Amino acid sequence: AISRFIQDKLYEGKGSIGANLVLGGYDYFSSSSNKGGGGAMLMAIHPHGSIDVVPYTALGSGGLAAMSVLESRYRSDMTTEEGIQLVKDAVKAGIVNDMGSGSQIDLCILDYKHQTNENKEGGGGGGAVVVTYQRAVVQEESLPYTEKEQKVDALLLQRHVIEEKDDEEIAGVNGFGSLPYSIKSKRMIMESEEIVEKRRRQWLETIID
Repeated sequence: AISRFIQDKLYEGKGSIGANLVLGGYDYFSSSSNKGGGGAMLMAIHPHGSIDVVPYTALGSGGLAAMSVLESRYRSDMTTEEGIQLVKDAVKAGIVNDMGSGSQIDLCILDYKHQTNENKEGGGGGGAVVVTYQRAVVQEESLPYTEKEQKVDALLLQRHVIEEKDDEEIAGVNGFGSLPYSIKSKRMIMESEEIVEKRRRQWLETIID
């Protein structure tokens, strides 16, 4: 039901939403589990609403680097601990090789706990899905701001100090901290259509004569 709802919304947007989504869950009516009674489901949902049911996936700008790790190490008989380590390594590969993939890894584990006839009221057996969500399983790394880097930044700032008063100075460029830059532009007043037409006729008369 959730995947169908997302699919319909993306179809309505005709790709304008621009969302690559990974949807994971437990389907009680799925036959993917050898034990019966449903199984885990993983879906890759693309911007136009198409859905792929896959054993593993990675989407987004860092998806190629992450998929290379998943494809080389994934096994269908992996333990939970091995799966966790594989996911951490795959996401970290995306972070290291892509500037837009953030710097922190969160982990969500969906597990199915079976219940026996004794502990399930009314008998008949069954089970429940248990969700565990962990933030920052791999801590965000921060680099120290060394004295040498401070001197280099100070020299760059002095080199780019703007002395021309007529230019517009803006303190800061995206990706360059507080490094100032200037915008040099020319102001031009457009002539009216009547004047342009008059000049064109004069030019034609000059050529004809």
